[in-house]
Amino acid sequence: MDAWRKDSVVMILHHLVTFTLILFSYAFRYHNIGILVLFHHDVNDIVLEFSKLNVYFKTRGGTYHRVNSIITDIGSVLFSVSWFWFRLYWFPMKVLYVTCCSSLESNPDIPFYFFFNVLLFALTLMNIYWFLLI
Repeated sequence: MDAWRKDSVVMILHHLVTFTLILFSYAFRYHNIGILVLFHHDVNDIVLEFSKLNVYFKTRGGTYHRVNSIITDIGSVLFSVSWFWFRLYWFPMKVLYVTCCSSLESNPDIPFYFFFNVLLFALTLMNIYWFLLI
């Protein structure tokens, strides 16, 4: 269990929004957008978990390992860059543009159009909030 932090409420909200988006994207056959959302958000998790792993490996067997410390520092920088690139640049450019603008041109009567876009914009606001914390 993680300790309660100042962004725990936002994290719970993030999980609720994400679960709702995944559930409704499959229910209404918007799975192409759902897959794009997951891709843009899961790329960062790989770098984050790799960096966390090296944080745990820095001290093992009672000795300090400098290599894992360097890898952790590089991973932190890569995480910040990948967060900005995938969640704050590509996600709005590809996903939000398609769901807000392009989708209305091809089909003006989209069911739950505002519902999905409000959730996607909420996800974007949470990404901006977390980037400011990074």
